[in-house]
Amino acid sequence: KGKAPSVLRSFVQANLDKIKKSPPKSRQIIVRSKGRFFDLDALFEQVNREYFANQIDCRITWGANRRVRNQNSIKLASYSETTKTIRVHPALDKNYVPKYVIMGIVYHEMLHHHLGVEHRNGRKIAHTKRFRELEQRYRHYYKLQTWKEKNLHRLLGR
Repeated sequence: KGKAPSVLRSFVQANLDKIKKSPPKSRQIIVRSKGRFFDLDALFEQVNREYFANQIDCRITWGANRRVRNQNSIKLASYSETTKTIRVHPALDKNYVPKYVIMGIVYHEMLHHHLGVEHRNGRKIAHTKRFRELEQRYRHYYKLQTWKEKNLHRLLGR
């Protein structure tokens, strides 16, 4: 009775090379670009036209509406190379957030799509020197950094 699991485990271990691996399940991505105050598709198109000659071909969506209370930082956006999707934190869909802030964050994530990651010594490096140089080409780069510093507490709900 108690031996079946170990016998089965031994059999599987001995035959791993014959067992087909199923592809990883991909999470269903719900693309929701219309927010209460901002339409991410429209901002994406504008940034794509102005900075990338309409060459960026990925999706953009608002992320899940998770609470950010009791945290000291917030991930404003992310880019998934696997799903080619930019996800923007819904805390940015507020009337006090300037359009240039969202556009700058979208630009940053589009750069990730455009440049990909470098592999050095077995590590992935996304924010390379080239990335940082291109990031500063965003017209409101410094204004955006200042806004983030001054308004982090609001985004964290404090």
